[in-house]
Amino acid sequence: MLNNKLTRHLALLFLASSLLVFMLLSLVQPDPPGRSWYLPTLLNNIQPRLIAGDQASVEPALNQMIRGTFIQRVDLYEADGTLIASVRNNALQPEPDMQLQSFSGAIVIDSTLLANLSVDEYQSVGGMSAADRLFIALLTGVCVLAAGLLLQPRNPKPAQDEDELPGEIAGLPAGFGQANSEDICLVMVIRISDLQQGLIKRGELDEYGDTIWSLLERMGPAYGICCLGVSEGNLLLGANAANPAVALRHCIMFGWNIGSLSVDRYGRPATWVGYAEKGGSNACYSWMAGAFEGAADALQRCLELDAGSFEVCDSLQAMLPRSVESEPLASGSVRIRSLDPAMLALWKRQLQSSSEN
Repeated sequence: MLNNKLTRHLALLFLASSLLVFMLLSLVQPDPPGRSWYLPTLLNNIQPRLIAGDQASVEPALNQMIRGTFIQRVDLYEADGTLIASVRNNALQPEPDMQLQSFSGAIVIDSTLLANLSVDEYQSVGGMSAADRLFIALLTGVCVLAAGLLLQPRNPKPAQDEDELPGEIAGLPAGFGQANSEDICLVMVIRISDLQQGLIKRGELDEYGDTIWSLLERMGPAYGICCLGVSEGNLLLGANAANPAVALRHCIMFGWNIGSLSVDRYGRPATWVGYAEKGGSNACYSWMAGAFEGAADALQRCLELDAGSFEVCDSLQAMLPRSVESEPLASGSVRIRSLDPAMLALWKRQLQSSSEN
């Protein structure tokens, strides 16, 4: 009796869900895809040119890229609305079942909006045939039927661990990178003792120290980086990790360029980036009070690095920017090998801007 009742119930569920989906598909005219096929490619191609200040090459590049596509026009504006480039595809012949759609995307570096790119392109919006709608409706009914069978009571399963939070990153504390992660930060250690003997021999120790301090004052706030102090020849810096991917990008860009100051004369100081728990909103106070869990480990990891190495905790590997060339190491870290030239050019522009202000 129970099995017959269950069978009727599942059959009705299958028919009802299939009929509902078929009616909805018949009533609703399908919309365009809702996203541009070309916008991401255009943004990726134009961004490095804007960062490098090469606006003269933008319009020819856009003209070349839209040939043979269904793009009707592309307009590029600066953040203040000034038109940088505008191109048209005069040879475009859209098909009868296509509609013109408009999309736009911002080109953003850190917290600064560099430009806004708008694209008008034709997209196919042809409707589905009755056979297509019936197939999708029946497939939906089968899926609902299978779900109903799977949800029937069986041996009880252990409850999911309630402490597991979606989106957590393996190896990092719970809540890292979320709104309640105010106690978490990234910590960067630069082993400036690597340069000490060379600086003393040349009598440039004071000059180097003044340069480092000046860069921390001028560029640190813009990058969300603060100086926590110096410990046994290691410069200890902290970065707010409410957005860990941005904080990591800032640490790499800031630390790499700090190290580049001495590359030609003394080599690059070893640098380590990891994470720590502040135990409060003030990282400096936590460090002075000895409550900065993870900072001591970061200092030790930096001491173990080879001269000139720039390494990142392997738990942060998933958040490395694509503009950074890196390689995983057997020691459980990731070595940074180089930065994209666009990132280096951006640093120089920001450095020049800060000196003018």
